Amino acid sequence: MELGFTKYGNTSTSSVRGSYGSAQLNSAMRYNHLLDFFEEKSVHTCLICVIRVPFLKFAINKRSMDFSANTVQNIILGAIFMFFISIAWLLAEFKGMKDNIEERMGINNEVIKLKLQALERFTLYAERSSLKNLISRTPASGMTVVDLQLALLDALRSEYEYNVTQQIYVDPKMWKAIGNLKDQNTFIINQLAATLPSDASGFELSKRILEYVASTDAELNAVVLTALQFEAKRLL
Repeated sequence: MELGFTKYGNTSTSSVRGSYGSAQLNSAMRYNHLLDFFEEKSVHTCLICVIRVPFLKFAINKRSMDFSANTVQNIILGAIFMFFISIAWLLAEFKGMKDNIEERMGINNEVIKLKLQALERFTLYAERSSLKNLISRTPASGMTVVDLQLALLDALRSEYEYNVTQQIYVDPKMWKAIGNLKDQNTFIINQLAATLPSDASGFELSKRILEYVASTDAELNAVVLTALQFEAKRLL
């Protein structure tokens, strides 16, 4: 018969008891060592030992919190600074854009003004170069057919040459219409003058021209005036 010996699996009761006894012995030794430590140290020293570690941890955490707060403050100040720099840059850009737009608008307005002046000049030319106005502005008294013919052609050429520089401000088609007006009136004057004797009175040529205009109503200046008015309305 075995006394105090029962197996639990592969571990005996005696070994379990031995392990339990060793654990109690170790706990007792640590307890006694702690008592000896407090007996050797004064109460003030013990309190310092107990409080030191938590205090140091608190101090480190507080320092970290202060560092984080300073960092956040610096970031905020930097962001505010960059914001104002961006606003100043945008204002400068907007001012430059505004000046550029105003400059372009000024240039465009000047160009439009020049174009309108050219159209006004061509309108005046179309009116003055009509056959009726040419006859009314050129006295035929004392002139022969040839003399009046040359005077009318010279008036047409002078009016045209006076306005030739204005062609750069209008559409090429408009300038071509102005040239066609001169060429057509020149052709009509020459054709009607050719039907009369060269030594006939200038009144005869004036009469023929006015009869032609009244019967045909084919003067080109009315068409040119309509085109000029349309172009002027387009610019305004």
